[in-house]
Amino acid sequence: MTAPTLNLDDITREVADVIGNLELVQSCVLDGDIDTAKTMYARTLEMAKKFGHRFACSEVKLEFGAVFDPNC
Repeated sequence: MTAPTLNLDDITREVADVIGNLELVQSCVLDGDIDTAKTMYARTLEMAKKFGHRFACSEVKLEFGAVFDPNC
């Protein structure tokens, strides 16, 4: 069985999702909605752990996918 592969788009997308979710957690904290912030933080932490495991076990190809637009 071969190791799964990730390209730079996959990595960027996953990291951006985690960062975006942490920004939402921050917004919830600033708004005083601590219960929602705790729930979102726990989900984001699990998502980051799963990505970290996939990243550690995968071969990373230093290439962009077909849909990458550097002008975005």
